[in-house]
Amino acid sequence: MKGLNKEEFGALLKEKRPKLNINTPEAADFLLGYLFNKGVTLQVLEYYSLYSDNLVNYNHHIQASRYYLTLNQIEHAQKALKKYVLRWLPLQEIQALPMSIFEFWDLHVLLNPSFRQELFNTLCE
Repeated sequence: MKGLNKEEFGALLKEKRPKLNINTPEAADFLLGYLFNKGVTLQVLEYYSLYSDNLVNYNHHIQASRYYLTLNQIEHAQKALKKYVLRWLPLQEIQALPMSIFEFWDLHVLLNPSFRQELFNTLCE
């Protein structure tokens, strides 16, 4: 996969937000927006997984899920989607699941009835 390596993460952060420390969730939240667009490497996914429980931008979870799928890491892809669902808030009372996960055709492979039920149960916990 093309993309930045870990040393380049620090250089990018220093250029864009010099006051942030690369070893913080705030820096990860900021950097992942760039890293997912520049090409994902295994190092990007490792960086995501370090801070995934503390990310404010929940869209990073969808991007991570999509990239895990390209590596055929189904379990990691599902875990990332569950984290997305936990951060999601409905726009209307009748919404049971975030509809945005259905926008990405590559994620449909995960969205079998069993996993959709699991996502729904995650919301109800």
